[in-house]
Amino acid sequence: MSERKSILIVDDIVENLDLLKKLIAETDCDIYTSCNANQAHQLCQKIKFDLMLIDVRMPGVDGIEATRRIRKSSINSDSPVLFMVAKTDLNNISRAYKEGGVDIITKPFQSDELLTRLGTHLTLQEQKVRLQELVDTRDRFINILAHDLNSPFTTILGFTQLLAENLESFNKEELRRYLNLIHNVSENTHGLLNNLLSWETLKQNRIPFSPQKVCLRLRLDECCLLMRSVAAAKDIDIVVDVDEKIMLHADFKMLDTILRNLISNAIKFTPNSKRIIVSAIVKKDTCEIKISDSGIGMSDDVKSKLFKLGEETSVPGTNGEKGTGFGLILCNEFVRKHGGSIRVESEVGKGSHFIFSLPLFYDELSLAGT
Repeated sequence: MSERKSILIVDDIVENLDLLKKLIAETDCDIYTSCNANQAHQLCQKIKFDLMLIDVRMPGVDGIEATRRIRKSSINSDSPVLFMVAKTDLNNISRAYKEGGVDIITKPFQSDELLTRLGTHLTLQEQKVRLQELVDTRDRFINILAHDLNSPFTTILGFTQLLAENLESFNKEELRRYLNLIHNVSENTHGLLNNLLSWETLKQNRIPFSPQKVCLRLRLDECCLLMRSVAAAKDIDIVVDVDEKIMLHADFKMLDTILRNLISNAIKFTPNSKRIIVSAIVKKDTCEIKISDSGIGMSDDVKSKLFKLGEETSVPGTNGEKGTGFGLILCNEFVRKHGGSIRVESEVGKGSHFIFSLPLFYDELSLAGT
């Protein structure tokens, strides 16, 4: 479901504002009105609008000057503007286009034409935002390929060359240590590649989404089994406090990816010989799953960037483990695909709690009994 759009209408005549607001209400958008340039500028400092409908002829500061000010010093510098101009006002029609208006609504306007033009430009703006997201995704991929994949391969090549050239001089313990380092780097890189492939497939709508009845405890037990060696290397105990009766309505492959990434992150940021706790609470028709670590925690600034593409949030783990933060972005996408949400509660030095919600499974018999 797409988010509701926001539209700003600026006109010094109150009757026009009321009429336009009534007409545009059919678009099911959030509508804001202003009767002068100063008030419009104040609104634009606080709210990001998907479209602005501005009358050119206003006393004092006219619509074109108001638009210049909005674009110069507000979060709406790139928001599309439709200017309202009298049909016979050819000079201002020309000025409006020169000032970068995406369209002109001539007065007196026809309601059908007005709604059609608004709908067209809202769609174009949505496509523009979507295109920017795709560009950001491409840039993020390039950055990962250029740095985050190059770095581990450089490490692997370096260690394998060292072993090949000096094999006879190493004892068994030294060989085991180097091989373990190569294995850990390879394992992390494999996980990153899996996340990248899943992300790319998801963004092209080619990833299957098949929610079904899934036992949460079973998926957690299997995930922890796979990560046992990684946790054991840091002497970390993973405690799963989840009722075996909890059944989710989820795509089990996506669920496995979410659990694997979040538990892997918890291991990465938890000091040696500490504990990770996985718990779950049933809330009406959803289940809230919490993965808690006793690690280094994070600041409010880092928390605000965690699930945003293009933001650099990754820091080394307690044993110097590397990461990209890409797994959390993928988790967010997969949780949202299920109609759920994900958040983090954390303080520096006090560990982190990653909490996400997924729908519960209800069979026909249980529904009939409610």
